[in-house]
Amino acid sequence: MKNKFLILIFLSFLNLSVYPLTKDYSLKLRSYFINDQRIFWSGMEMSFGVEGSLYLKFSKKNKKDILFSEIEIYLNQPFGKNILTDEMRKKYTETFKIDTIKISRLNIGYKRGNFLLKIGKDISNFGKFHYPIFINNYRFASPFIRSEAILLRETGIFFKWTPLFLSFDLGIVNGEEEKDTNSFKAGIARIGLNLSFLTFGVSVKAQDGIGSEQQKLYKNHLGVDFSLHHKNVSLSGEFIYDQYGFHKEFDDSEIFWPTSFYYRDTFYKYNTPIEGKGGYLNLKIGEGENLINISFGEYLPQKIGNIYHDQDVKRLIIKIKKKIDKNFSLFLIGISENERKIKEPWREGEKPYAFLIGVEFKNERK
Repeated sequence: MKNKFLILIFLSFLNLSVYPLTKDYSLKLRSYFINDQRIFWSGMEMSFGVEGSLYLKFSKKNKKDILFSEIEIYLNQPFGKNILTDEMRKKYTETFKIDTIKISRLNIGYKRGNFLLKIGKDISNFGKFHYPIFINNYRFASPFIRSEAILLRETGIFFKWTPLFLSFDLGIVNGEEEKDTNSFKAGIARIGLNLSFLTFGVSVKAQDGIGSEQQKLYKNHLGVDFSLHHKNVSLSGEFIYDQYGFHKEFDDSEIFWPTSFYYRDTFYKYNTPIEGKGGYLNLKIGEGENLINISFGEYLPQKIGNIYHDQDVKRLIIKIKKKIDKNFSLFLIGISENERKIKEPWREGEKPYAFLIGVEFKNERK
Protein backbone atom coordinates (compact mmCIF):
# COMPACT_ATOMS: atom_id res chain seq x y z
CA MET A 1 0.00 0.00 0.00
CA LYS A 2 2.84 2.36 0.91
CA ASN A 3 4.67 1.64 -2.37
CA LYS A 4 1.51 2.25 -4.42
CA PHE A 5 1.06 5.62 -2.71
CA LEU A 6 4.66 6.67 -3.45
CA ILE A 7 4.34 5.54 -7.07
CA LEU A 8 1.13 7.59 -7.41
CA ILE A 9 2.88 10.73 -6.16
CA PHE A 10 5.84 10.12 -8.48
CA LEU A 11 3.60 9.68 -11.53
CA SER A 12 1.69 12.83 -10.55
CA PHE A 13 4.96 14.80 -10.48
CA LEU A 14 5.84 13.54 -13.98
CA ASN A 15 2.41 14.54 -15.23
CA LEU A 16 2.66 18.01 -13.68
CA SER A 17 6.03 18.69 -15.34
CA VAL A 18 4.32 19.51 -18.66
CA TYR A 19 2.00 22.16 -17.16
CA PRO A 20 2.90 25.88 -16.93
CA LEU A 21 4.27 27.40 -13.74
CA THR A 22 1.97 29.96 -12.06
CA LYS A 23 3.28 32.64 -9.73
CA ASP A 24 1.60 34.51 -6.85
CA TYR A 25 3.17 37.20 -4.72
CA SER A 26 2.51 39.68 -1.93
CA LEU A 27 4.79 42.60 -1.09
CA LYS A 28 4.26 44.64 2.09
CA LEU A 29 6.25 47.67 3.30
CA ARG A 30 5.59 49.40 6.63
CA SER A 31 6.69 52.46 8.59
CA TYR A 32 5.55 52.83 12.19
CA PHE A 33 6.01 54.37 15.64
CA ILE A 34 5.98 52.09 18.69
CA ASN A 35 5.71 52.89 22.41
CA ASP A 36 5.88 49.81 24.64
CA GLN A 37 5.95 50.90 28.27
CA ARG A 38 6.08 47.25 29.41
CA ILE A 39 9.82 47.36 28.62
CA PHE A 40 10.45 50.88 29.97
CA TRP A 41 13.50 49.55 31.81
CA SER A 42 15.23 48.61 28.53
CA GLY A 43 15.60 52.09 27.07
CA MET A 44 14.12 50.71 23.82
CA GLU A 45 10.45 51.15 24.60
CA MET A 46 9.87 54.05 22.20
CA SER A 47 11.10 54.12 18.60
CA PHE A 48 10.32 54.73 14.95
CA GLY A 49 10.86 51.70 12.73
CA VAL A 50 10.49 50.20 9.26
CA GLU A 51 10.02 46.66 7.95
CA GLY A 52 8.83 44.68 4.96
CA SER A 53 7.77 41.22 3.87
CA LEU A 54 7.73 39.35 0.58
CA TYR A 55 5.64 36.25 -0.10
CA LEU A 56 6.09 34.15 -3.27
CA LYS A 57 4.27 31.00 -4.35
CA PHE A 58 5.07 28.91 -7.42
CA SER A 59 2.70 26.14 -8.42
CA LYS A 60 1.87 23.66 -11.15
CA LYS A 61 -1.52 22.01 -11.34
CA ASN A 62 -3.70 19.76 -13.45
CA LYS A 63 -7.21 18.46 -12.81
CA LYS A 64 -6.16 16.36 -9.80
CA ASP A 65 -2.79 17.48 -8.50
CA ILE A 66 -1.04 20.63 -7.33
CA LEU A 67 2.70 20.82 -6.75
CA PHE A 68 3.88 24.06 -5.17
CA SER A 69 6.57 25.88 -3.25
CA GLU A 70 6.14 28.98 -1.14
CA ILE A 71 8.49 31.34 0.63
CA GLU A 72 7.89 34.32 2.90
CA ILE A 73 10.82 36.54 3.86
CA TYR A 74 10.77 39.25 6.54
CA LEU A 75 13.00 42.31 6.24
CA ASN A 76 13.48 43.86 9.68
CA GLN A 77 15.25 46.90 11.08
CA PRO A 78 17.31 45.97 14.16
CA PHE A 79 17.94 48.06 17.25
CA GLY A 80 21.18 50.01 17.53
CA LYS A 81 24.17 48.27 19.11
CA ASN A 82 24.43 50.47 22.23
CA ILE A 83 21.83 48.55 24.26
CA LEU A 84 21.63 49.11 28.02
CA THR A 85 23.17 46.00 29.61
CA ASP A 86 24.05 45.23 33.23
CA GLU A 87 23.95 42.22 35.55
CA MET A 88 20.16 42.34 35.81
CA ARG A 89 19.37 43.02 32.16
CA LYS A 90 21.99 40.88 30.41
CA LYS A 91 19.75 37.79 30.15
CA TYR A 92 17.39 39.77 27.90
CA THR A 93 20.11 40.89 25.47
CA GLU A 94 19.29 38.14 22.95
CA THR A 95 15.56 38.83 23.28
CA PHE A 96 16.07 42.28 21.78
CA LYS A 97 18.24 41.10 18.88
CA ILE A 98 16.36 41.17 15.57
CA ASP A 99 17.38 39.29 12.44
CA THR A 100 17.57 41.73 9.53
CA ILE A 101 16.45 38.95 7.17
CA LYS A 102 14.26 36.18 8.57
CA ILE A 103 12.69 33.16 6.89
CA SER A 104 9.05 33.21 7.94
CA ARG A 105 7.96 30.37 5.66
CA LEU A 106 9.73 28.17 3.14
CA ASN A 107 8.23 24.85 2.11
CA ILE A 108 7.45 22.51 -0.75
CA GLY A 109 3.98 20.96 -0.93
CA TYR A 110 1.80 18.52 -2.79
CA LYS A 111 -2.03 18.51 -2.88
CA ARG A 112 -4.33 15.90 -4.31
CA GLY A 113 -8.05 16.12 -3.60
CA ASN A 114 -8.51 16.50 0.16
CA PHE A 115 -4.95 15.42 0.99
CA LEU A 116 -2.12 17.94 1.56
CA LEU A 117 1.57 17.36 2.31
CA LYS A 118 4.11 20.07 3.14
CA ILE A 119 7.80 19.81 4.01
CA GLY A 120 9.68 22.82 5.40
CA LYS A 121 8.83 25.79 7.59
CA ASP A 122 5.17 26.75 7.77
CA ILE A 123 2.37 28.02 10.00
CA SER A 124 1.99 25.67 12.97
CA ASN A 125 -0.90 23.22 12.76
CA PHE A 126 -1.49 23.44 16.52
CA GLY A 127 -4.80 25.22 17.10
CA LYS A 128 -6.25 27.83 14.80
CA PHE A 129 -6.33 31.60 15.22
CA HIS A 130 -8.53 34.12 13.41
CA TYR A 131 -7.13 37.50 14.47
CA PRO A 132 -5.12 39.61 11.98
CA ILE A 133 -1.36 40.09 12.26
CA PHE A 134 -0.27 43.60 11.26
CA ILE A 135 3.53 43.44 11.75
CA ASN A 136 6.38 40.94 11.38
CA ASN A 137 6.82 40.56 15.14
CA TYR A 138 3.69 38.51 15.77
CA ARG A 139 4.47 38.19 19.49
CA PHE A 140 4.04 41.92 20.10
CA ALA A 141 0.27 42.00 19.53
CA SER A 142 -0.94 38.45 20.09
CA PRO A 143 -2.86 36.96 23.02
CA PHE A 144 -0.59 35.69 25.79
CA ILE A 145 -0.88 32.00 24.90
CA ARG A 146 0.13 32.82 21.32
CA SER A 147 3.00 35.18 22.20
CA GLU A 148 4.47 33.09 25.03
CA ALA A 149 3.42 29.44 24.56
CA ILE A 150 2.18 28.40 21.10
CA LEU A 151 4.60 28.89 18.23
CA LEU A 152 3.26 30.56 15.09
CA ARG A 153 5.80 28.76 12.88
CA GLU A 154 7.16 25.22 12.97
CA THR A 155 9.72 23.42 10.81
CA GLY A 156 9.15 19.81 9.77
CA ILE A 157 6.71 17.71 7.77
CA PHE A 158 2.97 18.44 7.79
CA PHE A 159 0.03 16.27 6.70
CA LYS A 160 -3.59 17.41 6.29
CA TRP A 161 -6.66 15.38 5.33
CA THR A 162 -10.10 17.01 5.01
CA PRO A 163 -12.83 14.42 4.36
CA LEU A 164 -16.34 15.93 4.24
CA PHE A 165 -16.71 18.41 7.13
CA LEU A 166 -13.77 17.05 9.17
CA SER A 167 -10.06 17.83 9.18
CA PHE A 168 -7.11 15.82 10.46
CA ASP A 169 -3.69 17.47 10.88
CA LEU A 170 -0.43 15.80 11.81
CA GLY A 171 3.02 17.31 12.12
CA ILE A 172 6.45 15.91 12.92
CA VAL A 173 8.46 19.02 13.70
CA ASN A 174 11.54 20.41 15.42
CA GLY A 175 9.39 21.91 18.18
CA GLU A 176 11.00 25.32 17.78
CA GLU A 177 10.79 27.76 14.88
CA GLU A 178 14.31 27.23 13.60
CA LYS A 179 16.64 24.21 13.23
CA ASP A 180 16.43 21.94 16.25
CA THR A 181 18.68 21.99 19.34
CA ASN A 182 17.30 18.69 20.67
CA SER A 183 17.71 15.21 19.15
CA PHE A 184 14.06 14.27 19.73
CA LYS A 185 11.31 15.72 17.55
CA ALA A 186 7.89 17.05 18.50
CA GLY A 187 4.55 15.67 17.40
CA ILE A 188 1.52 17.85 16.70
CA ALA A 189 -1.99 16.59 15.98
CA ARG A 190 -5.31 18.37 15.49
CA ILE A 191 -8.81 17.04 14.80
CA GLY A 192 -11.28 19.62 13.54
CA LEU A 193 -14.89 20.19 12.57
CA ASN A 194 -15.53 22.61 9.67
CA LEU A 195 -19.05 23.90 8.98
CA SER A 196 -20.24 26.93 7.06
CA PHE A 197 -20.71 28.96 10.26
CA LEU A 198 -18.53 27.08 12.77
CA THR A 199 -15.07 25.60 13.18
CA PHE A 200 -13.95 23.61 16.22
CA GLY A 201 -10.74 21.74 16.92
CA VAL A 202 -8.75 19.86 19.53
CA SER A 203 -4.93 19.94 19.36
CA VAL A 204 -1.98 18.41 21.17
CA LYS A 205 1.76 19.05 21.00
CA ALA A 206 4.19 16.73 22.78
CA GLN A 207 7.98 16.63 22.80
CA ASP A 208 11.01 15.81 24.93
CA GLY A 209 11.94 19.47 25.13
CA ILE A 210 13.80 22.41 23.58
CA GLY A 211 17.55 22.46 24.12
CA SER A 212 19.64 19.72 25.71
CA GLU A 213 20.98 18.58 29.08
CA GLN A 214 20.79 21.32 31.77
CA GLN A 215 19.21 23.78 29.34
CA LYS A 216 16.31 21.57 28.26
CA LEU A 217 12.88 23.25 28.47
CA TYR A 218 9.40 21.74 28.38
CA LYS A 219 7.13 22.84 25.50
CA ASN A 220 3.91 20.79 25.62
CA HIS A 221 0.30 21.91 25.08
CA LEU A 222 -3.23 20.56 24.91
CA GLY A 223 -5.77 22.95 23.43
CA VAL A 224 -9.17 23.63 21.92
CA ASP A 225 -10.10 26.30 19.38
CA PHE A 226 -13.36 27.52 17.86
CA SER A 227 -14.76 30.12 15.52
CA LEU A 228 -18.30 31.32 14.87
CA HIS A 229 -18.64 33.50 11.79
CA HIS A 230 -21.35 35.27 9.82
CA LYS A 231 -20.47 37.38 6.78
CA ASN A 232 -17.60 39.65 7.88
CA VAL A 233 -18.07 39.17 11.65
CA SER A 234 -16.40 36.38 13.63
CA LEU A 235 -16.12 35.38 17.27
CA SER A 236 -13.25 32.99 17.98
CA GLY A 237 -11.03 31.76 20.76
CA GLU A 238 -8.39 29.32 21.93
CA PHE A 239 -7.76 27.72 25.32
CA ILE A 240 -4.77 25.61 26.37
CA TYR A 241 -3.28 23.53 29.15
CA ASP A 242 0.44 24.28 29.05
CA GLN A 243 3.68 22.71 30.32
CA TYR A 244 6.91 24.72 30.40
CA GLY A 245 10.05 25.42 32.44
CA PHE A 246 13.42 23.68 32.85
CA HIS A 247 13.78 19.90 33.21
CA LYS A 248 16.79 20.33 35.52
CA GLU A 249 18.01 23.04 37.83
CA PHE A 250 19.43 25.96 35.87
CA ASP A 251 20.34 29.47 36.98
CA ASP A 252 18.15 31.78 34.88
CA SER A 253 20.78 34.53 35.16
CA GLU A 254 22.91 32.36 32.84
CA ILE A 255 20.30 32.35 30.04
CA PHE A 256 21.91 33.39 26.76
CA TRP A 257 19.00 32.82 24.35
CA PRO A 258 15.83 34.90 23.78
CA THR A 259 13.77 34.54 26.95
CA SER A 260 10.37 35.57 28.26
CA PHE A 261 9.72 38.76 30.22
CA TYR A 262 7.18 36.72 32.23
CA TYR A 263 9.73 34.34 33.85
CA ARG A 264 8.64 31.23 31.92
CA ASP A 265 12.23 29.98 31.58
CA THR A 266 12.25 28.96 35.25
CA PHE A 267 13.12 25.82 37.21
CA TYR A 268 10.49 24.30 39.52
CA LYS A 269 11.37 20.68 40.35
CA TYR A 270 13.63 18.04 38.82
CA ASN A 271 12.01 16.59 35.67
CA THR A 272 8.73 18.28 36.60
CA PRO A 273 7.10 20.82 34.27
CA ILE A 274 5.43 23.99 35.41
CA GLU A 275 1.76 23.89 34.47
CA GLY A 276 -0.41 26.73 33.30
CA LYS A 277 -3.73 27.32 31.63
CA GLY A 278 -5.11 30.21 29.67
CA GLY A 279 -7.04 31.40 26.68
CA TYR A 280 -8.66 34.31 24.90
CA LEU A 281 -11.77 35.41 23.05
CA ASN A 282 -11.49 37.39 19.83
CA LEU A 283 -14.05 39.52 17.99
CA LYS A 284 -13.28 40.58 14.43
CA ILE A 285 -15.47 42.93 12.40
CA GLY A 286 -14.51 43.49 8.77
CA GLU A 287 -11.96 41.91 6.45
CA GLY A 288 -8.71 42.70 4.69
CA GLU A 289 -7.71 46.35 4.90
CA ASN A 290 -10.84 47.58 6.73
CA LEU A 291 -11.39 45.95 10.10
CA ILE A 292 -11.62 46.27 13.87
CA ASN A 293 -10.36 43.42 16.05
CA ILE A 294 -10.70 43.10 19.82
CA SER A 295 -9.29 40.27 21.91
CA PHE A 296 -9.15 39.66 25.65
CA GLY A 297 -7.38 36.80 27.38
CA GLU A 298 -5.98 35.57 30.64
CA TYR A 299 -3.17 33.21 31.63
CA LEU A 300 -2.96 31.46 35.01
CA PRO A 301 0.52 30.08 35.79
CA GLN A 302 1.03 27.43 38.44
CA LYS A 303 1.98 28.97 41.79
CA ILE A 304 5.48 27.59 42.40
CA GLY A 305 6.72 30.04 45.04
CA ASN A 306 8.47 32.40 42.62
CA ILE A 307 6.83 35.77 43.33
CA TYR A 308 7.72 37.18 39.91
CA HIS A 309 6.52 34.16 37.94
CA ASP A 310 3.35 33.40 39.91
CA GLN A 311 1.30 36.44 38.83
CA ASP A 312 -1.69 36.00 36.50
CA VAL A 313 -1.64 37.93 33.24
CA LYS A 314 -4.65 39.61 31.63
CA ARG A 315 -4.25 41.17 28.19
CA LEU A 316 -6.57 43.33 26.07
CA ILE A 317 -5.61 44.01 22.44
CA ILE A 318 -7.37 46.37 20.02
CA LYS A 319 -6.40 46.50 16.34
CA ILE A 320 -7.78 48.85 13.73
CA LYS A 321 -6.93 48.97 10.03
CA LYS A 322 -8.29 51.44 7.48
CA LYS A 323 -7.68 51.46 3.74
CA ILE A 324 -6.83 54.93 2.42
CA ASP A 325 -5.89 54.01 -1.15
CA LYS A 326 -5.70 50.99 -3.45
CA ASN A 327 -2.28 50.10 -2.04
CA PHE A 328 -2.03 52.02 1.24
CA SER A 329 -3.62 51.58 4.66
CA LEU A 330 -3.24 52.94 8.19
CA PHE A 331 -3.16 50.64 11.20
CA LEU A 332 -3.24 51.03 14.97
CA ILE A 333 -2.51 48.53 17.75
CA GLY A 334 -3.26 49.13 21.42
CA ILE A 335 -2.35 46.74 24.25
CA SER A 336 -3.30 46.89 27.93
CA GLU A 337 -2.32 44.41 30.65
CA ASN A 338 -2.99 44.18 34.36
CA GLU A 339 -0.43 45.87 36.60
CA ARG A 340 2.15 43.45 37.99
CA LYS A 341 1.92 43.84 41.76
CA ILE A 342 5.44 42.60 42.48
CA LYS A 343 8.39 43.61 40.29
CA GLU A 344 12.12 43.27 40.44
CA PRO A 345 13.48 46.64 41.66
CA TRP A 346 15.16 47.42 38.35
CA ARG A 347 11.82 46.97 36.53
CA GLU A 348 10.12 49.70 38.53
CA GLY A 349 8.75 52.38 36.22
CA GLU A 350 7.33 50.00 33.61
CA LYS A 351 3.66 50.47 32.80
CA PRO A 352 1.24 47.81 31.52
CA TYR A 353 0.43 49.26 28.11
CA ALA A 354 1.80 49.61 24.59
CA PHE A 355 0.67 51.07 21.29
CA LEU A 356 1.85 51.13 17.70
CA ILE A 357 0.68 53.27 14.80
CA GLY A 358 1.83 52.82 11.23
CA VAL A 359 1.19 52.94 7.51
CA GLU A 360 1.45 49.98 5.10
CA PHE A 361 1.96 49.66 1.36
CA LYS A 362 0.76 46.39 -0.18
CA ASN A 363 0.93 45.06 -3.71
CA GLU A 364 -0.08 41.48 -4.46
CA ARG A 365 -1.33 39.04 -7.07
CA LYS A 366 -3.15 35.89 -6.01
